[in-house]
Amino acid sequence: MNINFNNNIPMMGKKLIPLSEYKGVILKLTPTDKSKIAELTQKKSILDLELYKLIQAKRNKKTLSDSEEFYYDCKIDKLEGFIADCDKLIQEIKTNRLNKQKEKLKKLDKIV
Repeated sequence: MNINFNNNIPMMGKKLIPLSEYKGVILKLTPTDKSKIAELTQKKSILDLELYKLIQAKRNKKTLSDSEEFYYDCKIDKLEGFIADCDKLIQEIKTNRLNKQKEKLKKLDKIV
């Protein structure tokens, strides 16, 4: 099988170049960042499980009074908010690390 690889491959409007020729920043997380992300991911999975259990409990009840329905809805909304916060924190950690790496690259470009 003979495959001809071009250096620049247009794909969905983007030109892909080999990593060896890429001069931009590649996200490299530090061990502390990785541990924070792992911790947040673990918390998120626990919250997802609790959310699933609440939704199943709400579905399995045949008749819900207004106060019970309000209770379940508030708990579900609260858990969904915590899950969204975990996602935001993970994204924030990654963007902060990427920004720090971009600053380092700019400093190196000024020196050279």
